[in-house]
Amino acid sequence: MSRTTKAIIIVLLTVLTALNAAAVKERERSRGEEITIVHATDPHYLSPKLTDYGDHFMSIVKNADGKVTHLTPYLTEAFVRDMLQLRPEAVVISGDLTLNGAEESHRDFAKSLEKLTEAGIKVFVIPGNHDTDGTAYIFRDGKVYEKNSIENEDFPIIYSKLGYANAVSRDEHSLSYFGAVSDSLWILMVDVNANDTFCTVRKETLQWIEENLKKARSEGIKVI
Repeated sequence: MSRTTKAIIIVLLTVLTALNAAAVKERERSRGEEITIVHATDPHYLSPKLTDYGDHFMSIVKNADGKVTHLTPYLTEAFVRDMLQLRPEAVVISGDLTLNGAEESHRDFAKSLEKLTEAGIKVFVIPGNHDTDGTAYIFRDGKVYEKNSIENEDFPIIYSKLGYANAVSRDEHSLSYFGAVSDSLWILMVDVNANDTFCTVRKETLQWIEENLKKARSEGIKVI
C-alpha cells in the first residue's frame, strides 16, 4: 500500500480572539497513524508587565486594530488549556506572537506555551514582522514609553523549547527550520521577517529548503 495522507482541516473558532486555529488531521494509511496539528496565528500577546490597564491604555486599545490586546494573556491561557484537553501531536504558531516584540511579552508567551511541551505536545513557532528588531511600548501612568524589541538572535533562544532546540535542520541565513512532528512527518517553518531581506526568502534559504526536501523524499518523509 502506498503512503497517502488524508487531511481534514477543522477550523476552531474562538470568540473575541485573534488566535485563528485550525486542526489538521494527517492519516498515513500504510502506518495507521493519525496526527493532529493545530495552527494558530497572530496572537499579538502583550505582557501584563508592560501596562497598567489604565484609561489611556484602554483608549488606545479601543481605537486600534487590536481590540482585544488587553485580553491576550487570558486568551493565551484559554488556548493552552484547550490544547491540553485536545492533546494534538503538534501546535504551530506562525508569526506576530507578540505586540511589537517586547522581551517581557516574548518570555511570558513562551513560558505559557512551554506548558504544552511539558505535556508532550510539540510546539513550533516562527517570528512575524511584529516580533523582532523594532520598537516596543510600555503603557503606564497615562503615557506611552518606547523600548527596544528583541533582536533576531534572541528569538531562537527565548523559544528554544518551541521548535529550535530540536529542529531537524536550521537555516544559517534566517530563522527558518524543519521540525519533526513524527518519524514520518516534518513541518517546514519559513522565516520571511527576521533577516535582511524583509518579506522575501533569500536564495540561500531556498537552496537549504530544496536540499532538505530532497532528503525528506529520499527517506519517505512527508513535509508540510
